[in-house]
Amino acid sequence: MFKCNKLQPQPTIDVLIRYRGRRSFYATTEQIAKDGMFLKAHLLSIPLNTDIELQFSIGRNSYSIPAVVMDDCSQGIYVGFRQLQADAYLAFRTLQRSIHAAIPLSSAA
Repeated sequence: MFKCNKLQPQPTIDVLIRYRGRRSFYATTEQIAKDGMFLKAHLLSIPLNTDIELQFSIGRNSYSIPAVVMDDCSQGIYVGFRQLQADAYLAFRTLQRSIHAAIPLSSAA
């Protein structure tokens, strides 16, 4: 099961989830890894092992990534990527590094 690292600030990205080609839902990323992402979405229930499509933008680039629902809970769903575009993961990591760089170090007293 996917484990979120709540100690590290994570960038949030708005994601459109396409489900069975006709239904769409919006969610927000909580954490992204090479193999999947946790999406925060209240009142969203999609059966496990269901194929979905994730659509989102980072900067000027838009991505459409096939995924499968791996786990769900009251806070959202964890999806595994069927095929992650390398540039999408690189864009997310760059965004993540920019957030870490913006966090000031606590000063010693």
